[in-house]
Amino acid sequence: MNKLIIAGIFAASLCAAAEAEAPLKFPADGISRITTDIDMGSMRITGASVNEVTVEITDNDPARCVVTAKVQNGALNIKSESIEVQPKKTWSNLFGLFGSGKDKKDCKIAFNVTAPATLPLDLRSDMGANTVASFSSTVQVNDSMGSIAVSGLTGDLVDLRDDMGEISGSACARDLKVKSSMGDVNLTGLCGRAAVNSSMGAVKMEWARVPDTGEAAINADMGAIRLTFPADAKLDVSFPGDMMSKVTNEFDEHSGAFKVHGKAAMGSVSILKAAKK
Repeated sequence: MNKLIIAGIFAASLCAAAEAEAPLKFPADGISRITTDIDMGSMRITGASVNEVTVEITDNDPARCVVTAKVQNGALNIKSESIEVQPKKTWSNLFGLFGSGKDKKDCKIAFNVTAPATLPLDLRSDMGANTVASFSSTVQVNDSMGSIAVSGLTGDLVDLRDDMGEISGSACARDLKVKSSMGDVNLTGLCGRAAVNSSMGAVKMEWARVPDTGEAAINADMGAIRLTFPADAKLDVSFPGDMMSKVTNEFDEHSGAFKVHGKAAMGSVSILKAAKK
C-alpha cells in the first residue's frame, strides 16, 4: 500500500491504485517555498498564475515507494523513499553478520507540479530527469545523475548543480550559477551575471542582453567554452590562452564594464558575436 500524506492545512492518506492517482491540491496561502527529495524518477515543475499548488503523480510503484507530500514550516515538501524489504536468507546474511539484513527496492516515480510562479524552489533528485519552467523566483536544482532542463526562469537567482547529466535550456536570471561534474552545459536567453564551473563537458552559453556591470566567470577543466553575446555588447574580456587552450575573441578586449573571464584547461575558448537576425 502506498501512503501519500498531506499535512499542514489539511491531512489525508490515500492508497495507490494501479492507475494514476488523483491530483493533490494545496492552497498557496501559507506555502513559502517548494522542496523535493526524490530517490529516482522524473519531475516537471511549472509556474503559472494560480492560487494553489497541484501535485500529480503520473508513475509510481506502491510496492517499492512511499511518497509523501506535506506542508511543514511553510514549505511544501515532496519526498519519495524506497521501501525496505527483508531479503531472502542466504549464507551471507543468515545470522545478520553483514549489514542490517534488510534491502531496498528501487523507487522510481514521476510527477508534475503546477504552482504560483513566485514560489521559490529548492529541488533535489538522486537520479532522473528534472524540468523547471516559468518561475520568477529563486530556483535551485541539485541532481546527482540525470538531466536538468529549464525555461522561462527570470528570478534573482538560478542555481543548477548536476554531478552527471546535461544542463540545458533558457534562463534570464539576475544571477546564474552552474556546477557540472560530468555533462554538457547549454544555456540560452541569458541576461545577467553568471558563474559556471564544469569538470568534464562542453560549455555553450548565449546572452540575449548584457547588464551594464557584473561578470561572467566561466571555467572548464576538460571541454570547450563557447560564449555568444549581442554584436553591440561592450565587454571586458580576459581569457588566457596556451598550448592546450586556443582563444578566439570577436570583441574588443576592454570595451565595457561587463567582465568575461575564466579558463579552459583543456579545450578551445570562443567569445562570439551573435548573428544578426
